[in-house]
Amino acid sequence: MDKQQIIDPILLSEWIAKQPFLWQLKFLDERGLSTFSRERGVGFVDGHIKQLWQLCLLRADLVESKQKLDVDGLVEVGNDEMGV
Repeated sequence: MDKQQIIDPILLSEWIAKQPFLWQLKFLDERGLSTFSRERGVGFVDGHIKQLWQLCLLRADLVESKQKLDVDGLVEVGNDEMGV
């Protein structure tokens, strides 16, 4: 695949943060992703999803936090209507 055909992940995140309806699926938190996976035959132990994300083995398309995060590779793209 030609690299120019891939949408820049930061740009995509900015679009999604401003217009969440662009994403086709509901965003899931760690528990929701665990449930979704378990229903499809892949089980995770508590904390594994976060650890996979921290190891860059799982990509988060959107991260919401009430606290300022200082994580390598995590780019702040904006706040929602609640300032989160």
